[in-house]
Amino acid sequence: MVLQRAEGMLRLRHELLSELDDLSQLARGELRLGLPLLGSDALFASRFAEYRRRYPNIQVQLLEGGSLNVEQAVRNGELELGGSLTPKDPAFAYQPFCDEPLDALLPAEHPLAMNAQVRLEELADTPFLLYQRSFVLNDRLLQACQQVGFTPKEGGRSGQADFLAALVAAGQGVVLLPSVVARGLVRPGVVRLTLKAPDYLRWDIAFIWRQGAYLSKAAQAWLALLREQPVSPAVR
Repeated sequence: MVLQRAEGMLRLRHELLSELDDLSQLARGELRLGLPLLGSDALFASRFAEYRRRYPNIQVQLLEGGSLNVEQAVRNGELELGGSLTPKDPAFAYQPFCDEPLDALLPAEHPLAMNAQVRLEELADTPFLLYQRSFVLNDRLLQACQQVGFTPKEGGRSGQADFLAALVAAGQGVVLLPSVVARGLVRPGVVRLTLKAPDYLRWDIAFIWRQGAYLSKAAQAWLALLREQPVSPAVR
């Protein structure tokens, strides 16, 4: 009970400070922002740099994590905005950002490596390199595999795309990654194939905030920047 009241008081404090900062028209303030671990370098480095160029006096506090961690941090007021797979929870409002298909990274010596594309069910006998348990994408992957008739064999877990690609190069299994991420991870020993899978097995990132919460001008400016610089459709 004390924890719930204290979290509520902290949320009110953050919102009050944001409203007071907004009186200065972005001359000062703070943005508490969560970004997904996957794809942050490809999708957000340039956008973050542009945000800092436009609003140099805004202090940005960053947190990286899987969707479950980001959602919890937004829910308890630790973050004002967070990048997460599009939520179904009505407690969150959100702005869509990107909707990427997944590609398969396979070891170069894999029997299917010479193909241009691969169906999910063709990977039933290959170990899957999965994400950390805080990644909602794991649940979608398991659901899709079960829908086509198998439960994937786990070959390892990580939240770092580079490490997952290195495991693929070492012959440890297959990893499914958003196309925008997978394109940058092809290296000796690794091939990228177009994945044929159920439509819901996608990486649909949105920026979420608590439904009904006050959004600071710093947060509104970040959302406006993302609308100005949408993600280009994946090249297949």
